[in-house]
Amino acid sequence: MKKIVSAALALLTALFCLSPMMATRASAATDYSTIRVRLSASTDDIDAGIDGIYTLSQTGATLTGPVNISLAGDGVNLVVRDSSSGAVLYTGPEADLIRGSGMIRQYNTRYGYCYYLGNMKYQVQTTASTGAQRLVVTNTVGLEDYLLGVVGYEMSDSFPLEALKVQAICARSYAACKISPSASYDVVDTSSDQVYHGYNSSQTNVIAAGQRHA
Repeated sequence: MKKIVSAALALLTALFCLSPMMATRASAATDYSTIRVRLSASTDDIDAGIDGIYTLSQTGATLTGPVNISLAGDGVNLVVRDSSSGAVLYTGPEADLIRGSGMIRQYNTRYGYCYYLGNMKYQVQTTASTGAQRLVVTNTVGLEDYLLGVVGYEMSDSFPLEALKVQAICARSYAACKISPSASYDVVDTSSDQVYHGYNSSQTNVIAAGQRHA
């Protein structure tokens, strides 16, 4: 009987969470396959540890090792450097690292070092009130990969698989409702939206729950 009640509650919760998504999906022009997450990151100097193959979109250069992104100091641009040699790879107002394979290890000012799938965009942003410049970072990631970085931190990898599956459905619904092509990003990585730590391969239950509902 307890299993039947648990299953019924899970179903009702899933239906409740799915209802806003179904309404949102009525807008067929919106792409729900990816989501843009504004990360909690350093505002002036960032080390991106590339574990795989990425492309620096602005130059077409293939990146297979760590790079550093910092403010150029001219109030407009950022600089991308090879972390090993110090060579300048690019200077401009924004830089896009496009994923071919692997992931990026990057320090998050809230959560410490995290691993991220998907693409990274680094931009120079000027504060209107002071004129000061800072770096802002946006992770564009597949929606299903995004859920892998959310479910285990909104709940815990130790939770029962059925509970994690329901949480994945709810997290997906919330994310889909927040996707807005006209905005510069869709969600932040804190509890203001959903806590997001990137990809953690040790969270096997979370990964299993996400695969069941991919």
